[in-house]
Amino acid sequence: MTAPKRARRAAENVSEEALVADTPPDDTSRRYNTRAGTRVRHPGAHPGLNWEADLREKEAAEAERTHKKAREDSLKDAKARDLELEAADLEDERYLEASTARGYRMTASGNARREVAAHQSSGTSGSEFQDDDEAGGASSGEQDDELEEEEEEIVMRAKAKAKGTGKYTKGKEKEKQPANRKTNAQRRGEKRVNTRGRIDSARPAKAAQLPKETPPDSDRTPTQRPVSDMVSFDALHIHNTPTPTPSTSHRTSVQVAPAHRRLHFLPTYEDREDLGSQNMDATVAPEWNLGGFRDEDAAATRQSIVGRRRGRPAPTLAVVNMDADPSAKPKTKRRTGETMPSSKSLSAANLPPAIYAFYESKLLPTCYDIYGAFKDPWTINPKTPNDPTKQKPPSLVDILTMLLNEFSIDGDKHVVEESDLVFRVTRQRLINWRDGFLSRALTVVKEGYHTFLAQHKAATRCNATIADIITWTDDALDRAGGEAWWEYPITAQNSEAQGMFKSKYMLRTFGPHLAVVNESRLEEEKPQFGALAMAAAAVEVAFLCYRTGTYAAPEGNFEKIDGAQLSAKWVSGGVIRLYNKQSRWVSMMVAAQALANARGRKRTRSHKFVDQHDRDMEPDASSPVRPED
Repeated sequence: MTAPKRARRAAENVSEEALVADTPPDDTSRRYNTRAGTRVRHPGAHPGLNWEADLREKEAAEAERTHKKAREDSLKDAKARDLELEAADLEDERYLEASTARGYRMTASGNARREVAAHQSSGTSGSEFQDDDEAGGASSGEQDDELEEEEEEIVMRAKAKAKGTGKYTKGKEKEKQPANRKTNAQRRGEKRVNTRGRIDSARPAKAAQLPKETPPDSDRTPTQRPVSDMVSFDALHIHNTPTPTPSTSHRTSVQVAPAHRRLHFLPTYEDREDLGSQNMDATVAPEWNLGGFRDEDAAATRQSIVGRRRGRPAPTLAVVNMDADPSAKPKTKRRTGETMPSSKSLSAANLPPAIYAFYESKLLPTCYDIYGAFKDPWTINPKTPNDPTKQKPPSLVDILTMLLNEFSIDGDKHVVEESDLVFRVTRQRLINWRDGFLSRALTVVKEGYHTFLAQHKAATRCNATIADIITWTDDALDRAGGEAWWEYPITAQNSEAQGMFKSKYMLRTFGPHLAVVNESRLEEEKPQFGALAMAAAAVEVAFLCYRTGTYAAPEGNFEKIDGAQLSAKWVSGGVIRLYNKQSRWVSMMVAAQALANARGRKRTRSHKFVDQHDRDMEPDASSPVRPED
């Protein structure tokens, strides 16, 4: 190759290296390591990309370790409890064995002075307890020491297992574990069998030593019992059972005590020593025998208490005397006008003739007009306001005094008191006037309820459910557009409510009041704030009777169901707001007055009580001519 060619090739290599150095690296092509040793890669096998599976595996392993540790802890706790129960059972057995053997030894020593010949002739009976007595009680002491050592070993073994060492050494030598170790239940069962076997073998031998008949004692009457008898029955108790009544019959033979009952003596060790020394000198009757108790003398069996924990009291039955519900107060019958005495009657017919002449036609309509204009038509004796600048509203006494002096024609000046008959009659009439609003509202709402049921059945061909009735009630009481208040409520066809307080419910509840106050003698017409508020409150109460889906009658009259509070709420709310818009107020009053004039009572609304011969009948021209008489 010539020199120029080599120079050109070197220049091209230099330019390519410079171009590569100036070109920025492509990041997209170097997403993974592309070194020569790692060109073959498996991204899906990378540990970081399988983090969800690793996390689940880690959680499962952690849960398994937690469960294993909890199981090991429960096993350790169960073993510790078994060791504690085993130690307690050994202590009870040792105490039972020592107490029972000591009682028999005391009985034998007490009778030794009178039964020396019987003891010498009988010889040994084969009872280990009798041999212990002859040897000075050495065997009993050795057994006590052995039982105490066993108990200490069990307690130390329980402590070692609780610490987790699993080893126990006695002195400097390790305890040898047997090849086939018995369970705690097996060891407890064997010890119970051995202990009870020794007790059962001792009692027949002791029964053979006791005389069959007791020699008469001249110093003691037949009705007297030895001191040891009374003490033994008082000191005897059965765990978790009430103390049974001891049998009064004396048993002359020794019976083996039931193996399922555990007896304990309440006196302490020192008291038992004193008791034993006293029994040595006392004359003990041979019929005194604790082994004579039977199953029927105990109030509980082993099966009834084996599952109970230590210290758990026996279940008791509480007897509670439930008093019967007081009978409902019978509803008193209302007296008729014929049986009611005139002194207690509140009928207007009992008023003086001079007052009765204008009472129904002038006084009552004017009184209704006055109270209907009050914002609080419920109070007949208002309190004096704290503000001296405010005037006290007139009371019923003041109003009656003014009206009687206005309408009376005798010229006398009348002063009404609360004890007067005219006051009591007018007060009752005002109560009836207020209750009339609720009565009319209940009637018209009931008609609307039946109309709703008929419309619902016609539209859906099925009866309305409780949910449908509740929905109808809630929609009707909606102040923004419910049919209880508005002439044209909000419906699917009407998006804006019109005609406040011009619904049929309000007009038929409020209209009859206007028909009555039309007879008022007041010169100035007052806006009926209180009457309209009572009408709104009555309509609300009537609709609330269907709030649960079924009709629930009000509990009492209008006053007892808080009609005064509802009226006060409506006066300060919807009534005043409507009055501030005079055009709507006038429109509502005109509609109510028109309904009052159309539905007002007339003196001759019915002709069935009118004599047919007194009627002035003029038949139509199309009717046949009546024959003349």
